[in-house]
Amino acid sequence: MTIETKDRAHDKAFANIYACQCDIKRLRAEVKANISPFITQEQNIGILELAQEELKTWNYLAKLIEIDYEYNDYLTNE
Repeated sequence: MTIETKDRAHDKAFANIYACQCDIKRLRAEVKANISPFITQEQNIGILELAQEELKTWNYLAKLIEIDYEYNDYLTNE
């Protein structure tokens, strides 16, 4: 596998992790403030739980990518 492919996989995984973290932060605020104009509070909590599971999945994939890279300092590989 080429280094470019590995770099793209790394970038995609960490971009998805960031997006999941942003979603979770927003959903937590919505649940706490009971702000859900189109869905019920229970549905909003369910969406939050799914987002947390999605984050776990992306964290696992990122870990596998880092293991495949065989190094953790990405700045030294430029």
